[in-house]
Amino acid sequence: MSDDADWNHDTWSLRPDVLSGLATALQRLAEETDGFTFQALWVNDIPLTQGDVSLFELLDDVRENHVKNKHVYRVRRGAA
Repeated sequence: MSDDADWNHDTWSLRPDVLSGLATALQRLAEETDGFTFQALWVNDIPLTQGDVSLFELLDDVRENHVKNKHVYRVRRGAA
């Protein structure tokens, strides 16, 4: 999290130095599973939206620092 993170914002504000590592971890997870879910929530929050995405779409959101707040990303197996 960056210092300017706001729980009311549509996207998370992550520190730029963690984006590459997070993207790598998600890519490795995708290589070892039949699909997975990823969500970014504040403590006690519940997801408000959800959607099926390719791994590429999730990684793009991470690398561009646009991870959606209160959203569940459902990554499909083999959808690169």
